[in-house]
This record gives sequence, C-alpha cells and structure tokens, in this order.
Amino acid sequence: MMMHDQSVDRCSDGVDQPSRESDDDGHNEEEPEYELERRASSIQNSSPSEIDVDADDDTMSFTTTSSGSSSLNDSELVDDESDVDEDCDEEINNEQQEEESNEDLLPEEFQNNESYSPFMKLPQVPLYPPDGPSVAEITLVILSILIKHNSTDALKTEIFRGLNLLLRTNFFPDNQYKLKKLYKKATNDTMECHLFCKKCMKYVGLKEDKLCCPSCSEFIKKSEKEENFFFTAKLKNILSSTLEKNSQSYDGNFAEMPLVRSDGEEKVFSDLPDGSIHAALRGKFGPSIHTYNLFGDAAPAFEASKKTIFALMLAPNFIKKSERSRNVKLAAIWVGRKEPAMNVVLQPFVKEARYLAEKGIEWTDHNGDARNCKIFPLTAVADSVARPKMIGSCVHNAQFGCTWCYHPNDAIGQSYNRYTFREPCPPLRTNVSWKADLETALNTGEPCKGVQNESVLLDLPGFLIPENIGVEHMHAADVGHSKTVLKLWTSNFRQDYYIYTPAKRMLLDKNISEVRLPTLKNARLLTKFTDFKSWKASQTKLWTLHLSVPLLIEVQKPKDVAVWARFVAAYWLLNQSTITETDLITAQTYLEEHSQGYETLYGTLVMTSNLHQTLHWPLAVARMGPLQNFSAYQYEGRFPDIKKDISSTKATAQQCSEGSK
Repeated sequence: MMMHDQSVDRCSDGVDQPSRESDDDGHNEEEPEYELERRASSIQNSSPSEIDVDADDDTMSFTTTSSGSSSLNDSELVDDESDVDEDCDEEINNEQQEEESNEDLLPEEFQNNESYSPFMKLPQVPLYPPDGPSVAEITLVILSILIKHNSTDALKTEIFRGLNLLLRTNFFPDNQYKLKKLYKKATNDTMECHLFCKKCMKYVGLKEDKLCCPSCSEFIKKSEKEENFFFTAKLKNILSSTLEKNSQSYDGNFAEMPLVRSDGEEKVFSDLPDGSIHAALRGKFGPSIHTYNLFGDAAPAFEASKKTIFALMLAPNFIKKSERSRNVKLAAIWVGRKEPAMNVVLQPFVKEARYLAEKGIEWTDHNGDARNCKIFPLTAVADSVARPKMIGSCVHNAQFGCTWCYHPNDAIGQSYNRYTFREPCPPLRTNVSWKADLETALNTGEPCKGVQNESVLLDLPGFLIPENIGVEHMHAADVGHSKTVLKLWTSNFRQDYYIYTPAKRMLLDKNISEVRLPTLKNARLLTKFTDFKSWKASQTKLWTLHLSVPLLIEVQKPKDVAVWARFVAAYWLLNQSTITETDLITAQTYLEEHSQGYETLYGTLVMTSNLHQTLHWPLAVARMGPLQNFSAYQYEGRFPDIKKDISSTKATAQQCSEGSK
C-alpha cells in the first residue's frame, strides 16, 4: 500500500491524528496505516451529524445514522422563508437543507434553550486534540477581527471558504446563508418586517400575521416586486442596550442637564439641554428625561440602480457628544423604486416611541439594579427632499415652502426657487399656526400656506412641528450655499467676479497645497481648487470656514469677499462648541447682511432656499444648541455601513437590515 501523506491525515477533517511512531521492529504502536486511511476517508465522506466525541477520551469516533434526523424542534431548524425574496426561495431551501445536517452538533442542553448563542451550532470539538481550537472558536475569533475592521460579508465568506479547502471540511460558514445564520439571533431580536397595502397606502401590520388591508380587505403578502414592506428596529432593545453598555462609565447617571450659570451671567449654549425645546420637555415631563435625535434621508441602493434606500436613524443624547456618532442606530428602512408613504413607514416607530415616552424603558444598570427612564425624541433632521415628506409640508420650491417661516417664495414651480431677502423678515411659524394651517388644508383638500398633510410625528409626546425640526447645516451650507457660490464664481467668464482663469486657478491650487491645517475632526484633506465640484461636504466645509476668506483676497473683488466673509463669520460663530447670546445676535446680523448683499451683487436668481435656511440658524441654536448637535454628518456616515453587505439586487431591504448590525 502507498504511504499516505501525514499532512492529509492531519487536515482531512481538521482533526490532528496521533503520530505514528514505530518500535525498533518497525511495528506501529498506535494504529495500523490502513486504519488511519479509513478514518480520514470516513471524515471526508461523513456529514456533520455523524461525528461524535467519546466521553472517556478526547478522540473522535464516527457513527452513521440511518435517518439523519435531528433532535431539534422543527421551529428551530426552519428559518422563516418569507423574510427572503420569493424569487430566491429555491436556492435558500437547498442551502437550508444542507444546514440542517449541522444541527445535530448542538449539545442537548442547548437544544430547547432559546438563549443560546448561534455559535453553539458550530462544531465544538478540537480540530487538534486534545487542546486545539474548535471550528466555533476559530470562527468567532476570525469574525471578531473582520467585524472590527468593518469587512464585508463577501470577504468573510471567502476566508472561511479557504479554511474549508485547507482543512478538508465544510463546517466553516462559507456562504451568505450560513454566515447570516450566525447573525440571525441578534437580527430577529432587533428588526421586524411590516407590510402595507400598495393600493390604499395603508399600514397593515407585522409580516408574521395573516393580514388583510383594513381599507380594501385585500390579502397582503410580502412581495419584493410590490415593494410593500419595510423593516423597523425595536427601540426598547436599542436604547436599553445603549444605557446598559455605558452604565459603568457613567456610573448609571445619564442626566441631561443644562449648564449652570450664576446670576447675571450671559446664557451659554453648549449642548441640547441648553436649548429651549429641551427645557420645555423638562418642564412638562420632569427633569430626569432622556432624549434622542431622528434623521431621515434616502440614498441609491447601489450604482446604476433605480432602487432607493430610505433610512430612519436615531442617535442618543444622554451620552457624551464625542460618543454619539458611534452610537447611531438604524430605526427603520425601506427600499423601493418609488417614494414611500412616509406616514406608513413612520407609524410603527411612532407607536413604540410614544410608549417609551409615556411608560418608560426598563433596563439594568452596572450594579444589577432595575431602572426605568422615560425617553423622548427631541429633534428631527432631514434634507430639503425628505423633510416635507416627514412633516407633511409642501416641497421647498412650492409657495410658502419654508418649514420655519411664512416666506411666500417669489417664484414657484419645479425649476424655481427664489427666496429673496425681505425686511422685515417674514413671521415665524409656530406649532399653533401649523395646526391651524393643517386643519384648513384637511378641510379644503388644498395646501394651506405650505402645510399639506398630517404627519404621524405630531403624535409623539412633546414633539412640536416646526419647533423640533432642526435646520441642519450640511445640506444647507456645505453641499448647498457654499457650492452654489463657487459655481457662480466659476461659470461666466464675462462677469467681474469670475475667478476661474488659468492664472487664478493656478494661484489657488498653489496656496491650498501650501496650507498646513491642524487635525480637524471628521474632515477630509482638501484637494485642488480645480476639483471643487467633486469636493465632499466636509471638504467644502473646511474650505468655507478655514481657507476661503484669506485665499480669495488675492483673486476676488473686495466687495464680493466682504459679503462672503459675513457668511463665513456667522457660520463659524454658530459652529463653536460654546455659543453665547451675543454670538447669536451677531450671527443673525451677519447672515442678514450677507443675504441682502448677495442679492444686490448677483440678483434674485441666486436666492435659493438653502441660503434662506441659513437665516434660521440662530433660532435653531437657541432651541437646540450649536449646529453640530443636530448635524447630518454623523448619520450620513452610516449609509456605507448599511449598504456594504448588499450582494444581490433581490431582498435588498433584508440585506441592509441584517448588515446594519
């Protein structure tokens, strides 16, 4: 018989075979060679359910089961296939049948225990007896490293596929289905699938129920083609886990309190509790409340796709400002080709958020004591496209399209957007006037002064529209007004404010390359001025606040620089970590002077809604603190994480909800 390679014996099933040492007579003291070959062949040809461990020693034995059946309950073996797009059902079923053979490896004490880790389903026996690592341990270590470095599921499965090849086994999760099985326990605890009727656009209920539309009585079934479903997170689990995870570092004290100031000292705004809307919540519901912020926005599912992902995210305010961006959580997600019915998507979230605000959330602190705290949504942030859908107003380029005041919009229509400067400023909206306009709109069936539909956000305790709607600066300034000004200055060479001549471009590029800035949080390095059209929002912000005024002095007219500098000064004042009431008054003056001078220099055609929104920044700071407290930056950075594990155009929403953990 040909000698069998020991390396094959070692790795044929990932089990280290005993060494074959011979005595002086050449006889094997351990096992005959043919026996080792038989065992290696048996490992390769056996299913996972045929492997058992001898309780008396640490060697592996193999028994063949005639039925191959598992002792687990059917409910534990079979996943809910309706979570997957029906076009993929056959493929998923095949993979599921393959996985069922692995279930017998689950120890008996875990078979009826719903709290076990999914990793217990992986083989627990050492690959190299007696003390080598098991498949479960190797999988856990590798996944920990890959997740820490934000690796995609595709990379994870490729690595495990390589391990299966090297170790001559099929135990490692080498495809998306097996990998998702390891996440499934956490995913099911935090995400729920909801259905709605596409015909009536009415919310129907959870997918697990047999549902009929309450309006048209049509039977509703989850359909990727109909795009009639969305996923929501369980807010109780998300928020309680954040509280419990940070309990020890905060000593269980998550109080949101304003800065204490002495008599006669000027009021200072440094965080959300210093604003008026947080003070109103404390006055109504008590001083020990906790809050969180909401953000809604849409993004393409992937390149060259008509599918759009709408995501509702939240960030807690009861932890330090430096930690909030790392604790942004996905609250709801919808994927489709057409705009979602926003009230339908928001309805389950609002229902649970209302319950947590009224009844409170139960959690356990680091000392093991049970705690209850009431938690409220404080502010909602969205861009000019998503915001009207969330609050039920008209779009920004409609008549009275401003969310915060009664500016009539001097030119309305799809391609018109003319918010000219007015003195005195148009009157501000209030929650009382909003509800009055809403009542008129509902009675007449026509929009009333920019208010069109009723929003379910009005059902949230203490949440007022428009007071609790943040005037965020990323879309208004960094990808809005600042970019518009640069395009204006570089578009028409016949104008005296044109700065895109070869000589001026070269000078700006040279000066930018020679600037050495200190480390700025969440800021990309600034590229050449000639690349400004491709600048990201953070790069445009860096240009606006730190470089634009000194560099423009050499290439732009003094009158243009003077008007622009007023905007920069106001933006800088409102982005400080601590803002005084004097800063608010100064910033308001600068913004009004900039808006008026901008219209004088360049005409009414450039008076956009983004520029008009900046006039409401000081009021927003008085209500919510510095602009950075309700910025879209921390939320926009989550979209790559949500989309990174999309590997198919089918079941996109499910992939996003699973990959966002």
